[in-house]
Amino acid sequence: MCWAACSVPGLLLWHTPTLARILDPFFIALNSLPKIALAPIIIIWFGSGLFSKIALAFIATYVVALLSAWQGTHQIDDSQVNLMRSLGANRNQIFRKVVVSSTLPWIIAAFRLNIGFALIADIGGEFISSDYGLGKMIFVAGNLFNLNVVWVGVFTLLVVAIVLYLEVVQLQRWLLPWERQQTHR
Repeated sequence: MCWAACSVPGLLLWHTPTLARILDPFFIALNSLPKIALAPIIIIWFGSGLFSKIALAFIATYVVALLSAWQGTHQIDDSQVNLMRSLGANRNQIFRKVVVSSTLPWIIAAFRLNIGFALIADIGGEFISSDYGLGKMIFVAGNLFNLNVVWVGVFTLLVVAIVLYLEVVQLQRWLLPWERQQTHR
């Protein structure tokens, strides 16, 4: 899953706080840019095929995943880090045992957000330039005032979003079993 790979750089910024402070304004600027505005450039660079839609979805989700993971590293309880240091853990052990596990809820939250962002980017890319796909179908049907086909496309998108959301919920249950136990108390 792309979103997991996108979270890794955000986690790695924990190792280099100076670099993180330098890059922070650039991440904020990239996050505020409407990603769909990049669609024409991406389509010109990569063509109107599937790869350009994947690139658009990646661009739309990358900064959110990175920023969420990085923000999660700021929420780590310092007493856990200090405890690990007092037990003789090195920086990499602290990263693996404390940082990664503490930021997983933030990363899962980014996954949930990125479902919508990825679908928006994909459908937007298909609106702009595509020979096939759900976005193309909705676009053509909308131009022909065929509302039945538009609704079929919208409900299909809704089903895809729900299926992806349920996959993220399953991933959350697998990665964070303690959260499920806390909610049943």
